[in-house]
Amino acid sequence: MPRVLLTAFGPYDVWQDNASWLVLEQLTRTYSGDARLTTRRYPVDYDTLRDRLASDLKTRFDAVLCLGQSPGSAVVQLERFAINVAGAGPQTNGQCRPLVTDGPAAYRSGLPLEKWRGALTERGVPCEVSHHAGDYLCNAAMYYAHYWNEQNGHDCQAVLAHLPLTPQQVIASGRALPSLPLAVSVAAVELMIASVGQPALA
Repeated sequence: MPRVLLTAFGPYDVWQDNASWLVLEQLTRTYSGDARLTTRRYPVDYDTLRDRLASDLKTRFDAVLCLGQSPGSAVVQLERFAINVAGAGPQTNGQCRPLVTDGPAAYRSGLPLEKWRGALTERGVPCEVSHHAGDYLCNAAMYYAHYWNEQNGHDCQAVLAHLPLTPQQVIASGRALPSLPLAVSVAAVELMIASVGQPALA
């Protein structure tokens, strides 16, 4: 029975809901698979994310699936790389800085992203493999997951999946933005969970 840590984020900026958490909430209501799931919602704050994720990863997992929201995207984005950068913004006093001073420049996900993309598109879920997860909290979650697993000698792979807004979020925003039905994003995450530890998708 694979052990999977599923993480999502809470509200931020103008978004009163976060698609990642909406998907995670719905998935926990309907999930009937064999994996042992541990779910977390982190605030959009570097220091809290770092500390809470480090604490959570003291438990050994087979995979960490970090979920994030990507306003403006119409597809599920599977992020190949996480970079050691916290981008310029209010939380970094307008300056770019390393996430970890003694960490590598980047980590690459060892999960089967291209095969996931193929499986998802075959099921009608729009999906692409993206080069890297940006330079904000979503990227930080994926980077920290790799870093802390490496520091603790845990053989655990991680990835960040950026999810589109839900239609309800778009309606609430009053803006013409792409969206993906909640059920479709949930199905995408369920497929990823189901493949953990399965040689057919490894």
